[in-house]
Amino acid sequence: MKETALCIVSEDKITGYTILCAENASKSEVFATKELQKYLALTTGVKFSVESQAAGKFISVGNTEAFLALGVQLTEQALNGDGFIVKVIGENVYLAAATNRGIIYAVYHFLEKYCGIRFLDVNEEYVPKLERLCVKVDNEVNVPSFKYRTHLSESTMHTPECRGNTYSFKTPIPVFYAQSRLTHEFIYFNKGKDIGKTDEFFKLVETVGGGIPMDVSINPTHNNLTYVSPEKYFVTDADKEKNAHMFYIQKDKVVDIAYADGIAEDGNIETGINAASVYLESLKAQILSNPDAVYFNCGQQDLKEFDDSRGMKYGATYMVLRFYNAIAKEIKKWAEKTIPNRKVRIVIFAYLFSKEAPPIVDESVVLSDNVVLRFADLTSNTNHPLTSEYSYRPEAFKDLVYGPDYFEKWKPFIKNCAEIWYWGYATNHSFYYFYQPVIQKVKPLLIELKDLGVTYAMLQNNATEYHDWKAIMENYVFSKMLWDITLDPYEVRAEFIRLYYGIVADEVSEIVNGFDKVVEELDEECEHLYYGRIYSFYPNDRIEADPITKQYDSEFKMAKHCEKSLILLDGMQKKVESAELCGKEKAKLLERIDMLRLTPYYILAFYRDYLYGEEKFQTTYFKDGKEAFKECAERFFAICERLGVYEQGEAKKPEWHKKLLKVEE
Repeated sequence: MKETALCIVSEDKITGYTILCAENASKSEVFATKELQKYLALTTGVKFSVESQAAGKFISVGNTEAFLALGVQLTEQALNGDGFIVKVIGENVYLAAATNRGIIYAVYHFLEKYCGIRFLDVNEEYVPKLERLCVKVDNEVNVPSFKYRTHLSESTMHTPECRGNTYSFKTPIPVFYAQSRLTHEFIYFNKGKDIGKTDEFFKLVETVGGGIPMDVSINPTHNNLTYVSPEKYFVTDADKEKNAHMFYIQKDKVVDIAYADGIAEDGNIETGINAASVYLESLKAQILSNPDAVYFNCGQQDLKEFDDSRGMKYGATYMVLRFYNAIAKEIKKWAEKTIPNRKVRIVIFAYLFSKEAPPIVDESVVLSDNVVLRFADLTSNTNHPLTSEYSYRPEAFKDLVYGPDYFEKWKPFIKNCAEIWYWGYATNHSFYYFYQPVIQKVKPLLIELKDLGVTYAMLQNNATEYHDWKAIMENYVFSKMLWDITLDPYEVRAEFIRLYYGIVADEVSEIVNGFDKVVEELDEECEHLYYGRIYSFYPNDRIEADPITKQYDSEFKMAKHCEKSLILLDGMQKKVESAELCGKEKAKLLERIDMLRLTPYYILAFYRDYLYGEEKFQTTYFKDGKEAFKECAERFFAICERLGVYEQGEAKKPEWHKKLLKVEE
């Protein structure tokens, strides 16, 4: 990349530059221009004028006359959607892209790379005060590793006031998503229901480039029973007798559709009232009622196991793919006749069924070219990438069936797919405040997804509770890694800690790195099965437990590090309280210290039956070892109440955890 030395603002606070924005600029270009003007003023103290015509040196934003005169042709295909260019000719800078999002991303990239600005959280940014802005600017083409990118985290979606299933949105959220270069899948979901999703909010969403063109007028993931509704077909006793064949029923309750119902031996849809024919007609109506959407999700209901014997000759995955593929083929034929100029993609959210490829290949399960298959590694080994040798351990966990040839087994089925998507998991959904190890896995995982040809990568974190220090930190790491898989996640994390925690950053690094070290050691000792996302805190029972503690950390490494962390956190609090900081800055850091305390308190309280009592573990932090776990739990819930923590796990309110931790019997 060719570098050009430019002095944009001199030491005496003089600039010879203007910002160019076209007279007929789009709303996104105007927004990007204002953001560039705003942050240049914040960091240099100089307000740049905005002009539509070039007169002297300039920074051009978007499709200005000056840029169009260059004759540079930019396409979404070449830039993988939202990529952008930074071009220097003479002393002039051009920031341009093929999409509205890309133009905004180009501006934020320029501010980050050349001004040192960082967007850390929806409520926190780092803007250094520069004496001058004299830099070497690269000519570059900046292309994202994935066309679409999402980190599904409460810290990026909702305000701290979020409560229950109705979320409170606020204006900066779409802007922070743009600053993080993320493409929000669910931004339009629950329109008119969630607090703050006003017309003003959605105008801003459109201004910053909108979301993924996906239908979210219904549940965008687990929605089979929206298309084949029990409320319509399974109400009266007569309905239940007549239509039971359409549904998968457990304990007299409809939990999903019957995937074999209505699919003939040749893989086509049978006539009459059946699950497939009803699904097809409902999906057609959904497509027609949402003319701006491209992607329509067809997804398994949210259940853990599926043991419907009907159509299970070649297993559940074969049956599910066969069903959705039949639907997709019919939708393709229908769309070509009915809406010939419209692109429609059927997204199969295979969920648990994507953990294993079907045992045989035939035309009924070679997915149609209007299908998007979305892998979801719900039962993977959270310490290791999907293709790691440690991700295939069925002798330990029956669902741990990924491993080195995982994607190879899938290739015959997805060779004709329109796209491949991925939905991964970066938290323990039942226990948010455990230390769930992810950072060591994120880079190799994203590399293997990129090699497979994945166009949309999502990592789901804690998506229901804002006050999660790890999810906030990981949003910074994951958003940058999703854009550029060549980055070092540990370096990105270190940068976040340094800027977000300020004077106590060294102590935070010691705590976080210590957790990583303990997890690595325990994972090694437990044959690389120490953590599993759905297996909570323990490895499997095949490995012989320590005879005294009845668990797998016989040297109490995790407990010792938790107590060390609490000692460090107490010291951090004193350091902040005695520091010469403004009241607002002190309060902010003290709240972040409290948030950090949640993890060691929760882990120690959860270990209650193994650590304390009978002098198994010699505490160095608590006065009374026998009562320590109760004290941990009480302090944990006191902090939760002080911060306003609503959920300690997905759909797990404080009462559930209080019972679990024996605070409330």
